Amino acid sequence: MKKNSAYAPPHWNFAGHWLVGTCWQVNGSKQNTYSVTITERGFVCDCTGFVFHGKCKHTKSIAEKFDDYGENTFCGHKTSR
Repeated sequence: MKKNSAYAPPHWNFAGHWLVGTCWQVNGSKQNTYSVTITERGFVCDCTGFVFHGKCKHTKSIAEKFDDYGENTFCGHKTSR
C-alpha cells in the first residue's frame, strides 16, 4: 500500500471525527467483499486497486452515501435534505 494513503474528498476533515474506526463491508464486482474503514486521514480499503492507486470505487461509494443523504459530517456542518 502507498505509505499513508487514504481517499479523502476535498474539504473533508477526518481528524478526531467520531466515525474514525468505523468499517463497512462492500461487495466488489467479482463477488469479493472488501473492508472500507475511516481513518484519521480518510477512507482506506483492502482491495488491490486501493493498494496500487490509493483510491478505489469502494471508498468512493461509501463517501457518496454521505452525499446521498445531503449530510457532509466531515466538513463540520449538515446540509438540508
